[in-house]
Amino acid sequence: MTPPGRSLHAVPTLADLVDNAEKIAGVTPALASHLLTQCELELSHLMRVRDGLLIRLAVGANDPRHAPRDDVFDDLNEAAHLIGRTAPFIYRNHRTLPFVIQEGRGRRLRFSRAGIARFLEQHRGEIT
Repeated sequence: MTPPGRSLHAVPTLADLVDNAEKIAGVTPALASHLLTQCELELSHLMRVRDGLLIRLAVGANDPRHAPRDDVFDDLNEAAHLIGRTAPFIYRNHRTLPFVIQEGRGRRLRFSRAGIARFLEQHRGEIT
């Protein structure tokens, strides 16, 4: 039974706040902290999915038959060796190199073997 003078209010969930952001104004600081933790967890899951989709798109393979599982790798020195350049060259030019996949907002770079092969084919004779 509810004590006199008090009423039961439904505690908003993260989904409730997504559907109606105006409810945020009625959230207590303790609940805000709890919901923020949930939100950060959901964001990390969504970012992982987004990064996977970006990688899939970057290697140009919406059909799994066209993208070998071992196409994407993260060894900067191996990528530099494959194109005959240095690791600093790749860092300096990673935004313009079509085989480089930057994950998230951080500095983690991954590389597509198929993308490197296409890059080398397109630039045959230019790279020494």
